[in-house]
Amino acid sequence: KKFESKKLQYRRRHYNEGEKWTTDVGSMLSWRQMFGTSDKSKVEELCREEGAPQPQWIGQNKDTFYQDWQDDPFVRHPVTMK
Repeated sequence: KKFESKKLQYRRRHYNEGEKWTTDVGSMLSWRQMFGTSDKSKVEELCREEGAPQPQWIGQNKDTFYQDWQDDPFVRHPVTMK
């Protein structure tokens, strides 16, 4: 029960070019590959449409996609509701 009252912290980072040596398979993709566009405003629009947190563009050239948010540790299955 204690865990259910907590939140999980998520951080998502995608560089202009994907990382080559990492245990995080998702970060092997660049943000351009991940979203299928090189247009930052399109990426921001996709995030809005999905209800995802708006990205921050960080780094020296502001070309690194970054999201940071908290969420519930559990969600109900949409069919079984368990």
